[in-house]
Amino acid sequence: AGSIGAFVGTHIAAHTETEVVFLNSSTRLQDAARASGRMHAKSMKKGVAHVDVQNCTFSTDPSSMADCDAVLVCVKSTLTETVAMSLGRVLNHREKPPVVVSLQNGVNNSNILRQYISDQILVLAGMVGYNVVNEEDLSSLRQTTEGSIHIQQGKGGSLQSSAALATLFAEARLEVVHDADITSTQHGKLLINLFNSVNALSGLPISRCLASRLNRVVWASAIAEGLAVCRAAGITPAQVLKLPTPILQHSLRVPNWAYQLLTRSVAKVDPNARTSMAQDFQNGQFSTEIDYLNGYIVEMGCHFDIPTPVNAAIVRLIKRSEQTRTKPAYSPSELMQLTGTPAPSVMYSVVPLLMMGILGMTGITVVAVLRALL
Repeated sequence: AGSIGAFVGTHIAAHTETEVVFLNSSTRLQDAARASGRMHAKSMKKGVAHVDVQNCTFSTDPSSMADCDAVLVCVKSTLTETVAMSLGRVLNHREKPPVVVSLQNGVNNSNILRQYISDQILVLAGMVGYNVVNEEDLSSLRQTTEGSIHIQQGKGGSLQSSAALATLFAEARLEVVHDADITSTQHGKLLINLFNSVNALSGLPISRCLASRLNRVVWASAIAEGLAVCRAAGITPAQVLKLPTPILQHSLRVPNWAYQLLTRSVAKVDPNARTSMAQDFQNGQFSTEIDYLNGYIVEMGCHFDIPTPVNAAIVRLIKRSEQTRTKPAYSPSELMQLTGTPAPSVMYSVVPLLMMGILGMTGITVVAVLRALL
């Protein structure tokens, strides 16, 4: 259980009668909870979840999952295979199979889990549409961006199990969607998550990173490559923000004044929030999920013979920081140059000015026209 696992687990333990076991590879979460006397999770809309440490169960032993009815896998994608093998040894011979849910970045983690977990066990894909950070210590969590948790809707006999899990999340005051098309949702979130690396390379909080048009253009170019790859694969990425992703990637390219008008209602972001990859670098952790985010776009681009130069350059820069164990802090102009991102067309400056200043069109209309023109 990383930050997401601790956040979700705390909400379930605080607001339902469900017994929750926090499984970690070390005792750091347990030590922090015992020092503070509680697990504490604050959401942006649903208030605070608070559980006394006496009512929490912590473990570093995968066998502690043996009697669980549901297992939520919230580790980084780099650890999925290791966790899958451990869970397979513990769960595969149970008479009453549990439900296993992947709440991770990337799109293939549930498939990796299924390689090691019995076919008798229902493995569901999931998507967490928001960011969570630690506050004072590992036992104190705070949601920093808006969004919902999506849980794959089961089919046939498994529908009841997935619906019951979605109901449990709702009872735990977690915004949840019982999702009938999780593949589209995961790819929609993947395109948004291409910003994780841009934010990490900038060395800045999300809000300050996005305040730079050049940083936004790098992200927009990465999204454009991702959209091309998805089209080739026959996948229509779901909308996970208030702006549809194809329109978002155009709105990112406009000047700062227009961007603020166009996106001010897209999503609320804590001023100190950083993406998970940026948090890793900030905390001196140099093993990232880059292969499962921008790296996935590059891999799929190779498969479909679609160029993905910006994503490929971003992967190289992140891997350089991993290998040298240095915290990146590229300026916007450096990031544009190092990724080979082309400058935005002058139309992105002229059209918003004409349409909003002279014609009085709304922000959404401006971006829709930009999309048609460009």
